[in-house]
Amino acid sequence: KVVINGDKFADQLPPSGFHGRHRRKGDHLKFTGHVGENVTLAFPLPSSVVDSVSLKRRNSPKFVFYYRDGHKTHRGDQDPQFIDRVISSCQPTNNTVLVTLLNVTKNDSGEYTVRVTSGGDNYRENMTLIITDAEHFGAVGVTVMEMMEKILVVFAVVVVLVVVVVMRRRIGGYVSKLFTRRACRPEDPHRQGPSVYQRVSGSNPTV
Repeated sequence: KVVINGDKFADQLPPSGFHGRHRRKGDHLKFTGHVGENVTLAFPLPSSVVDSVSLKRRNSPKFVFYYRDGHKTHRGDQDPQFIDRVISSCQPTNNTVLVTLLNVTKNDSGEYTVRVTSGGDNYRENMTLIITDAEHFGAVGVTVMEMMEKILVVFAVVVVLVVVVVMRRRIGGYVSKLFTRRACRPEDPHRQGPSVYQRVSGSNPTV
């Protein structure tokens, strides 16, 4: 797995590239990755013609990587932390040199400086590399997802209970009103049976 510039590479680089002998003040490359990944560092160049490229950690006398006159890093000049952990073709692609750090660790995090010579001009670029624990981020992601799922389940249960209570109240109110109307409905006098007097005397008085 290779990660190119953690965030989107194209969004990080100023479109105008190098200016004069140095980049503009405030320009700063940032690369991110997780422990165990292969992280590719992409460095913009002033042109496709490169005489030398070197990468060093800040305040370190040893090289992480260098390429000069067709020769790559000599083991004696390389920081022991990066021996056999750096890959680069040294051939610019779209005026960009790619340097890949293999199996990165948290100890690789820090400030770096890349220097380029091209046609007699010298260029320098500062960069930051941030390596984080992939397992930690994964665990946090899983925990958040689990919490979201539980919240959704509880919300769904609450909605169902509310709907059931509302429906029961509506149905109960409807039935209650129905029986109340029937109980209070006046009887039709034309359908009334004979009175006690009529049943005893057998008469049928008229009004």
